[in-house]
Amino acid sequence: MADFGKKYDDASSTFPVYIIIKKVLDSVAFINKKTIPSLEDIERYKADDETEEYVKKIIRKGAKEDGSIEKFYKNIAKGYHELEVMLKYNLNENYNQRAELVGDDYENSAERIYGNNDVTGPNAEHGTHVSGIIGANRTNDIGILGVANNVSIMTIRVVPEGDERDKDVANGIRYAVDNGARVINMSFGKAYKWDKKVVDEAIKYAEAKGVILVHAAGNDNKNNDIEENYPNKYYDSPEAEAYAKAHPKKDEFGIIPPKPMDMAGNGQGAQRRPDPFAKPAPLDPAKYNLPHASNWIEVGASSYKDDEDLKASFSNYGKYNVDVFAPGYMINSTVPGLKYEEFDGTSMAAPVVSGLCALILSYHPELKPAEVRDIIMQSVTKVNHKVKYKNERDESVRVLFSEICVSGGIVNAYNALKLADSYQLSK
Repeated sequence: MADFGKKYDDASSTFPVYIIIKKVLDSVAFINKKTIPSLEDIERYKADDETEEYVKKIIRKGAKEDGSIEKFYKNIAKGYHELEVMLKYNLNENYNQRAELVGDDYENSAERIYGNNDVTGPNAEHGTHVSGIIGANRTNDIGILGVANNVSIMTIRVVPEGDERDKDVANGIRYAVDNGARVINMSFGKAYKWDKKVVDEAIKYAEAKGVILVHAAGNDNKNNDIEENYPNKYYDSPEAEAYAKAHPKKDEFGIIPPKPMDMAGNGQGAQRRPDPFAKPAPLDPAKYNLPHASNWIEVGASSYKDDEDLKASFSNYGKYNVDVFAPGYMINSTVPGLKYEEFDGTSMAAPVVSGLCALILSYHPELKPAEVRDIIMQSVTKVNHKVKYKNERDESVRVLFSEICVSGGIVNAYNALKLADSYQLSK
């Protein structure tokens, strides 16, 4: 609960920054009768006080870093929405409308039959964008091309407005498996576990039924080898409990609210900052050999340039826990209303891999989940140069790509399909 309180304080201190930035942007746009103001409009705007003058500097800097004021505006609007939802719903202990909306007893993890068929909800942009990446029509010369050309999308909404509950995740997995899914894309995640056992059981159920689970690694530039990230492939097994007891975790991090300048354009909120006096704990490979699912693929996000910035700045990473990277920056895809928009995130990288799984299975439906995972891992385009990122101590470092993911590469559909052909012949 202490960490929960820190997250609430973090969001509470960050939200006012977004409010004032968005207020200035919207005011300038309104004055100039535009949806999004130009940088020239911002320059002409006469600030009411020193705070607004400072915000103008933030906007100029953010627009430069994001490549355009349009991109900066979208990031601010997105961050504003995410923080508003977080404070109203996710981190609001007094909010509880489950009985009204889905009609279940949340304390009963064994309950399976509940919910409704409203998969659109108030905001369907995220799921629609993810679905387009996987399976947008490749033959109609409209919009984008999905990764897979022979795929059906089963829409299951288990994380409304980011309010992720273990019971819902578990039942979402089971529903997908029972209704014929071969691949389950999971573009969501959190730093907490409340009822991991019920999720573990659902993952084992999917594994037994031959279903692949593809999970987004997260967008906080965190090391998943160190930071907790759920759901994940590791089971809360007796071995895991014994290991945890023998290796108690020390809290070396604290929440430090960012300065307004730090907030410009990243849309991620305050980040965990390291204790400057803490020494980084060495990673123990034995931890990553604890009982885990064989049907799980963890996906980080890559950018579009094959240079030192190849790792998307926001993407989580992990030498032992992030399996592959896939494109997740400035990804154009479908959104409601017959439109297309660019989104960033590991939420966009995961469906690239889910689409690749579907593509492989469309040619080789007899493959087992562990085999599809192995094919994808072996067929990556290896990154042989160093990439830069900020590590868990907030230090800028340059390392080989193999130091931030298991495969050391970016998924490659062509190589994967070729390997799948030979993979079958070698069996």
